[in-house]
Amino acid sequence: MEGTPTTEALRVELPISSSVSTWGEEVYFGTPVSVPRAVRPGDPIRPIRVEHA
Repeated sequence: MEGTPTTEALRVELPISSSVSTWGEEVYFGTPVSVPRAVRPGDPIRPIRVEHA
């Protein structure tokens, strides 16, 4: 996903502070990032890993 509008918007906002919610092994959190939808509803979405060291 390197070089996409979404990754660039995330990079600009790092580091991000947010409250975390969990559901089983899933982790959810909000970000201050807003970008136009990159996929159409119903399109498959590949899971990605986002890390910040």
